[in-house]
Amino acid sequence: MGNQADDQLQPTILGYQLTNQPYSLQNMREAYINLYGSNNGISETNLYVRFKPASPQQLSVLEDLDIDLYDYPLNYDVVQEGDYYDDGVTPAEEISWLYAIVDINVTPPAGIQYQELERIYVPTLAAVENEAFRITENLVDDFSCSSSGMATATPKSEYSAERSR
Repeated sequence: MGNQADDQLQPTILGYQLTNQPYSLQNMREAYINLYGSNNGISETNLYVRFKPASPQQLSVLEDLDIDLYDYPLNYDVVQEGDYYDDGVTPAEEISWLYAIVDINVTPPAGIQYQELERIYVPTLAAVENEAFRITENLVDDFSCSSSGMATATPKSEYSAERSR
């Protein structure tokens, strides 16, 4: 028999908003220069977007895309990962905004409200991401030492989950 508390949905709780846009092209170029002395070939790779499906059918179209959708904005620290996010604005009977990191060349599905929030560079190297978070004065956690001997940290944002895309 399950615990009653286990059956209750838990909200996602967000903390501070990331400052100085660590994934901006300018900040990523600065991170590359700091680490490697050059930023040649660094250009925007992704878009940070949001979708507002108006119906379960539109939601289904989005879910069939090969992208990770989040019901909360990704440029915030996640204090508690939960089952849902209440933006405090969307009525319960409506589908809330869904946030994603998509390829720079994506074509959004026709008929679904879409907003480009920011053009970004998502690095494949954790050291670059960590440096961008450091220079923009955003908090990081899980400090460790990499095989190169450099101190590394895990940025506290969902953008970092998109590194491999």
